[in-house]
Amino acid sequence: ELFIEITKNEKYASIWADIIKNDYLVCIPQVSSLDGKVTSATIKTHVLTSTESAGTYKTLNGKKVCIVGNAVHTEDGFSKPEKVTIIYTQRVTVEADSVSVLYLAKPLEGGVSAPPSPDDMTQGMIEGYLAMFYSYPEMEGVMKGIKSLCKQINALAAK
Repeated sequence: ELFIEITKNEKYASIWADIIKNDYLVCIPQVSSLDGKVTSATIKTHVLTSTESAGTYKTLNGKKVCIVGNAVHTEDGFSKPEKVTIIYTQRVTVEADSVSVLYLAKPLEGGVSAPPSPDDMTQGMIEGYLAMFYSYPEMEGVMKGIKSLCKQINALAAK
């Protein structure tokens, strides 16, 4: 998890110290939405510093975001504009330090959209995930098993 990486990895100690010292806002995307290794750039993109404009923040690597309602909107410095849903906010205490955290549906840059709960899954999302899994040859056996299971469930439901 990104938050654990920030707090426990020595190479990010200076970033963690800045977060604590300046009471920066930390954005934590769902683990299932991350698409690779957590890097210093990833972390800096998810630590927000306030600006003089209400609801507008700068990331530690100079990118601009705005928080509007329950979403973070990416702006200047990002490869494309995104609207990322805030799942919930929390004040988190790690040892003696306390930080404000925004838990996000996906990273501010990169990653994949992952629903915060199974209730948020749509037919389109499920079809997209299945198409992605079918595109990997090494998943062929697993996908055959899933297809078989679906047929069995449909047969039971038809009774």
